[in-house]
Amino acid sequence: MRKLFTMVAGTLAASAMTLVALPGTASAASWPSGCRYNVEYGMAHAYCSGGGGYYRAVAACYNPGQGTWVFVEPTTWVRPGHHSYKACAAAGELRYAGINQKAG
Repeated sequence: MRKLFTMVAGTLAASAMTLVALPGTASAASWPSGCRYNVEYGMAHAYCSGGGGYYRAVAACYNPGQGTWVFVEPTTWVRPGHHSYKACAAAGELRYAGINQKAG
């Protein structure tokens, strides 16, 4: 399974971190395309407009009291053309949004 995880500052500022793991067998057509992610309505938001596969929003939550980071995702994967949202809730303060993708 290929995972693409990208974190971008909630303010759409400079720093970005990318981690990509690629297998050798999945075709490009089976992955989501035209994807975007941001902080919207106080939640991490992800949307892909085409391709195949699945994706979901990732929220990077910071707990200032403990100085720790927690990354949370919705339990449901969505197909292109659908929106995915995730809030931090008790996990901490939302600082960044990202996207998690898989072939389908």
